[in-house]
Amino acid sequence: MGIAKRYIALAILLALILLGALYYKIDPTSSKYIPQCPVHLLTGLQCPSCGIQRATHAFLHGDIVRGLQYNWYLLYALPYVFLVLLAEIFSLTKLKSVVYSRTSLRIFIAAYLAWFVTRNFLGI
Repeated sequence: MGIAKRYIALAILLALILLGALYYKIDPTSSKYIPQCPVHLLTGLQCPSCGIQRATHAFLHGDIVRGLQYNWYLLYALPYVFLVLLAEIFSLTKLKSVVYSRTSLRIFIAAYLAWFVTRNFLGI
C-alpha cells in the first residue's frame, strides 16, 4: 500500500473513531445537533439509510436489537461495507474484483431500492 493510501486509511479510521465517540455521547433521537434525513424531511418517506444514526448510537451502547429495529438493512449493508474496506486497506485484488464487480454493485443497488420500497410499504 502506498504512503498516500495509508494516510487516507488512517484518516478514515480516525474519523470513524471520532464519529463513534460522538454517536456514543450524543443520542440522535433527542439532539438538535445531529442532522435529520433530508429525504424524510422533504417527502415523509423513510429512505434506506434512515435510522442508521440511531442504530449506531444503540450499537455503541450494546443494544443490538434496538439498533436493528431502527434499520434492518444494516444486516446486509455492514458486511458488504466491511469487505470493501478490507479490500481497500489491505489491497486485496481478488476481493476487490468481487466487491466492485458489476454483479455485486447491481445486487447492492437493487437491495437498497428494494429496502426503500419495502420499508415504506410495510411501515418498517
